[in-house]
Amino acid sequence: MSQPSPMATQTKKMGSAHILTSPPIMEDSRPALKFEYCRPDADDYSWASTALSLLARKDESEERHPRYLEDLQKILSKHLHEDISIEEFVHHIWGLPSEKVDAILSHDWKLAPSILDRYQAAFDHKERVFRPNLHTAFRSLASTLLLEVYAHFKLEPKNIDDAFWDSKFKNEMESLFALRDPALVRVRKSRYDGAPEWEGIKAFAEFSTIKKIATYRKGGPTHPAGGYRTAENVLSSHRYTPDLAISGSTTLKRQRSEEHLHNDRDDRDFHRSKRVRRTNDLTDDQVRFASYAVETFAHVCDRSYVTGLFFDVGSVSLWYFDRNAVIRTISVDFLSEGGIKYLALVLFALNQCDMQHAGFNPFFKSLVDRGRRESDSYFDFIPLTRPDDYVDDLCLVFPKTPKDKTSDTRFFIIEAWVDGFSGVIGDGTNTLVVREGWAKGFISGEYQALKMGWLPVSQPHESELVYTLRRQVSEWRDHLPQLHFCKVFSAEDVGIPWTKMNIVPASNRVIEEKALHVSVMKDYRTLWEVRSIENFKAVFLDCLECHYHAYNTGGVLHGAISEKSLVWWKPERDVVYKRGALPVGILTRWEVGPCPREDHDIPNPLEIGNGAGPFAFLATELLAQNTKHYYRHDLESFFYILIWACVHHDVKDKHHDLVNPYEGIKGWLYKDTAQRAKARLIHDWEAFMRIESLVKADFQDLFSEWVVPLRKLFKTALESIPDNPVEEGYDLRTCNGILTFEAYMDAIGEAPKGLNRPPIIDKSIGACKHSARD
Repeated sequence: MSQPSPMATQTKKMGSAHILTSPPIMEDSRPALKFEYCRPDADDYSWASTALSLLARKDESEERHPRYLEDLQKILSKHLHEDISIEEFVHHIWGLPSEKVDAILSHDWKLAPSILDRYQAAFDHKERVFRPNLHTAFRSLASTLLLEVYAHFKLEPKNIDDAFWDSKFKNEMESLFALRDPALVRVRKSRYDGAPEWEGIKAFAEFSTIKKIATYRKGGPTHPAGGYRTAENVLSSHRYTPDLAISGSTTLKRQRSEEHLHNDRDDRDFHRSKRVRRTNDLTDDQVRFASYAVETFAHVCDRSYVTGLFFDVGSVSLWYFDRNAVIRTISVDFLSEGGIKYLALVLFALNQCDMQHAGFNPFFKSLVDRGRRESDSYFDFIPLTRPDDYVDDLCLVFPKTPKDKTSDTRFFIIEAWVDGFSGVIGDGTNTLVVREGWAKGFISGEYQALKMGWLPVSQPHESELVYTLRRQVSEWRDHLPQLHFCKVFSAEDVGIPWTKMNIVPASNRVIEEKALHVSVMKDYRTLWEVRSIENFKAVFLDCLECHYHAYNTGGVLHGAISEKSLVWWKPERDVVYKRGALPVGILTRWEVGPCPREDHDIPNPLEIGNGAGPFAFLATELLAQNTKHYYRHDLESFFYILIWACVHHDVKDKHHDLVNPYEGIKGWLYKDTAQRAKARLIHDWEAFMRIESLVKADFQDLFSEWVVPLRKLFKTALESIPDNPVEEGYDLRTCNGILTFEAYMDAIGEAPKGLNRPPIIDKSIGACKHSARD
């Protein structure tokens, strides 16, 4: 799904259903699209953080491209699985039936030598990057071979509804990451005349430029040859390079039962391409090729995985990317004798795969008004059949669980995609503005926020933690998110194909078990939409003190404070409200923080992999060294949010500026510069004064009254830490009592509200009282 415009909000009639439509969009209504920060996880996401940083990176893509490729190469090396056959890939991932696979591989395919010679000659052109006839030669080869397969199966050629779009070495697709368009993109023929959009592609293809392998790792070896090695080459030159392995993996190995492996008839003979174990050497072409997957995820929210084809002269291998793993097949030489059958298999499988097997999330459907005449329900849901079809009433329909007692079906109409994670491996969290509906005829007019993300299977749903906190810190329950719908789905539920495959992990690289967490809550407003500095202070203080009581009384450290964590709502008329016109701050994103949270003292989130906040707001100690994550580190994150807001927020116009180009601010976004940039503003007065010159006029007083004294507090605290704190009996938790909640509040001249305060009651939505896993 691309970022849609909000649906019409005037009166809407669908059959005889009872629909409550929202009022016309007024000045205070949420915009269709906003840019927010998406949390990068651990080492994997130093370059894929936020929509704001994406825009910043696009402006400087040429300058930062080597570092971008280095980070991407690290991700691929850590999560790449390479011992998959072409047969397994097209069957399990693209969904081609096993009998079709057998039929294609057992047939003796013949093509005119001139077609193969033309392709070989185009690939061997002296210009290795811009070979003028290569794309045309391959498209001719592919279309001719696909027609042969159609004739073999007695299928009508007119039913071939997709084709390869040729980029012709031009950059016509709107991209954030890729420096150029893919060589070829498989798209529906109706979109063939114009440049395709990333959200409408079926798969992408790229050709090797025959460059030397670049590992992008300092001191790493460089090997000749381009593209992937064939099985024969690997067997003769295989070796394992220790410095290319990523050590310290804490992921969980997927266990496959013997019964599953032996009873699945579809797996019976899909290991004919010899499995080999190889190094993770990657060409720069392959890393750039992987950036197309990043680009696709950055543009859509309904994609579970994406696939691509990589060609090196006469060899082809298939790639798969999702939030858990990267898979590539062994390379098959289709120009060798008998090898053309593999290209025939690839082309036919890609042509035949439906949307779900192309990687689109099966929970996205088209809403159809049936009325009472055709069924007992007013509404029905139709699976999407074309990736580039625009659907007016696009909705999400989640499978029912055994605990669902109603016979009615709940769905969520999608109004807008407001926030998404851009990266290959990670939580893949997307946030959408939705309206709830029921199949038997009710659609709410209230906007809500639906959040989906992939988290480790061992990690509880956010609802479980929030519900516990709402009981333990009941006085502050109204400053915790009010979850309305909570579900957890396994990778099998979402149709992730590697769950059906017998993937043998390479060395310590194993597929991490993750589950899709879904939650629906009030559509809270962002911190820069508060309209006044007074409101900003109220929201910030609410979240700061709620965070403290959750830790001090509830025993839970948030662990991932960011700009996205601080949101707010304003009560409606039917709410018993105790604080006048001020908005109510809500502290969200509790699922992001690391687990377990024991003894108020947790491992560095950069080490455990699922608790890293954005580098922009992460404490300097956590970026610089392997240390425990203490409560004071979250206080430091609150401090950075204040500085960030002073520079980027226009609260009166409810606007967030693009990232300031000054390196002392922009450097916060990147792992290799974040620690240095933030440490300088704390310890270097001139650097801090440079930041002060960037503060917006409306924030000048807040900067002087809050940020300046807080900077002094953190400088004193951090400079008090001795070289050997354990030996000297130094209290690292509070910097010997210097850095506490009380000291923080005293520095900004504010008094805590405490636990003895009247609750703010919101009657519009109740908290989710049951586990999302029920």
